[in-house]
Amino acid sequence: MKWKQRNFGTMVALGAMVLVAFQAMNSPALEPPPVHYLTIVKINNKWLVVQEGDTLSGPVTVRRGEKVVWNSDSSDVFFQFLDTRLFGGFTRKLKAGHKLTLVVGSAARLGVHYYAVFVLKDQVFAEGGSPPSVTVE
Repeated sequence: MKWKQRNFGTMVALGAMVLVAFQAMNSPALEPPPVHYLTIVKINNKWLVVQEGDTLSGPVTVRRGEKVVWNSDSSDVFFQFLDTRLFGGFTRKLKAGHKLTLVVGSAARLGVHYYAVFVLKDQVFAEGGSPPSVTVE
């Protein structure tokens, strides 16, 4: 009798493991968090921070753990972030022709974060929502 009880328990456990494995195989794969692409460009004699492929300079909405990628083809630029928890630092530099990728910090405060972008070539600050901003949801 004990052998039948153990055999039954083993069968139930095996069935549960197969069910869990089957559900894991059929569940949608975890997708990586979205990446937000921004470009620093000169439009009508003004330097702007715009979403890549667009000429509008509006705030970018992100979540903790997502990446923000800036690009500048024409000039080196310097970034200044008021809250170091947003991207893990106060200042960053982006060389012309390169990309700067920063991850929104897990301790980033929810809400709007304004930052400054200084364009070295023309010695001016870029606009973009004036000043540029990132909104953490």
